[in-house]
Amino acid sequence: MTEYNNNNKMILTENMVNKIRNKIIITLNGDECWDWKGSYSKSGYATFNLGSGISNRVHKILYELTIGKVPEGLELNHKCCNRWCVNAGHLEIVTHQENQLKGGSLLTQKGFCKNGHKRTIENTYFKPDKTSIECKECNKIRQKNRYK
Repeated sequence: MTEYNNNNKMILTENMVNKIRNKIIITLNGDECWDWKGSYSKSGYATFNLGSGISNRVHKILYELTIGKVPEGLELNHKCCNRWCVNAGHLEIVTHQENQLKGGSLLTQKGFCKNGHKRTIENTYFKPDKTSIECKECNKIRQKNRYK
């Protein structure tokens, strides 16, 4: 089980922190994305085993080590749109719905679907599995063209 201090930051042994630090590639300009030279999940996120036998996402580990615990029911979004990035400064706490709306590309980060329709709560269908979203405007056009 993960432990946290009074400031709500993750507690890890110095040895574990050094293992993580040794796998991070930080450019001279520390504000840029930090690359990970370790393992990645099938979905493309940097992972690290904290000893529990379960791989944890490195960006979340670094966020909780340096900034604080992610509140229950919320998640982290990569503001840089780079899921390989482990720079905690590139992360923000959002709801799952916000994270889905922001998507993973610069176009969706700017508030538009891949076809350029405005991405809003009203124009977004959240699929029941909560793992994906669909633009309602694109769906209307697809349905209209389907029955021509």
